Amino acid sequence: MTPRAEESGPPAVARFEGGLELRSVQGTPPKLEAPPEEVLAAAGVPVPGTRLNATQGTLTAGPVARYEFQQGGSRTLVYFLPRTDRFVLVLYTAPERDYGPGSARVERSLSTLKPTR
Repeated sequence: MTPRAEESGPPAVARFEGGLELRSVQGTPPKLEAPPEEVLAAAGVPVPGTRLNATQGTLTAGPVARYEFQQGGSRTLVYFLPRTDRFVLVLYTAPERDYGPGSARVERSLSTLKPTR
């Protein structure tokens, strides 16, 4: 996915072609167990439709929460990675027909995510 735009923030945002967005939000993060709506609000992101699921897990980068939403003919995957003094959101939105392969690529990529601090 090719980089499309970058904003220094706050929050810092990187957008990529194909519907991928990364947000780094400074400050105390919500708790990992917080409802996804609370996490998204803390990042200034509107809730992208109806929540389909919310789970927790662990990546190389640490504990994460994973959410999926659906609105109309599109779906959104959200990963929430809390750090000590900030949190990272990974958002991927695509039409239903492209969502499966695209979200699988995003999730494979996340297995190599390592925070720099």
